[in-house]
Amino acid sequence: MRGVDQGPHRARIINGIVPLCHDLGLIVVAEGVETIGKRDELLRVGCDLFHGYLVAKPSAGFPLSNWPGAGTE
Repeated sequence: MRGVDQGPHRARIINGIVPLCHDLGLIVVAEGVETIGKRDELLRVGCDLFHGYLVAKPSAGFPLSNWPGAGTE
């Protein structure tokens, strides 16, 4: 997502990719969202989910088996 909020070229690419993904029934997840400007641009073009330093800094993980719902099918 580097530079998505700093010029039209990258935003145009995302403007094309997001609707295509939605047409295919996919959920769009943006990675590397570090600023409010990036978040706002990604929301504007229709990204469904995002993560990055804006939400939380990386932390020590925990075993996947501890994740809620893990091991249930």
